Amino acid sequence: MLLKLFSAHINCKIDSLDYDVSNQNLISCGENGGIRCWTLDSFDQRFLLQKIGKIPKKLLLNPKENILIIQFENEYLSLYNMSSLKSLGKITIPDEEILFYDLIFNNNAILIMLLKKIFI
Repeated sequence: MLLKLFSAHINCKIDSLDYDVSNQNLISCGENGGIRCWTLDSFDQRFLLQKIGKIPKKLLLNPKENILIIQFENEYLSLYNMSSLKSLGKITIPDEEILFYDLIFNNNAILIMLLKKIFI
């Protein structure tokens, strides 16, 4: 079953995986730009999202709200409704030298943690 997942991202690295046990989804993204949703029981592909010229780096799925957040390079975050696949908007990442950031769902809010380069 996992062969389907890895063959879909052939000749490229898978950058991020997230899963939703309640809705039986596995989400993957890789260097080829594809964002794919798979069923957990049979690993059949449910959908493919792709933005031309943009490479997704990280995925985060909030099963409670049925929202998918996609980080595109270090530019912005896109939010999608998983049921309709409609865009819920975009959050631009500050254009400063960001070393690391992470996303955490806390109830109904998104916490974006930033760590800026500090020169001592």
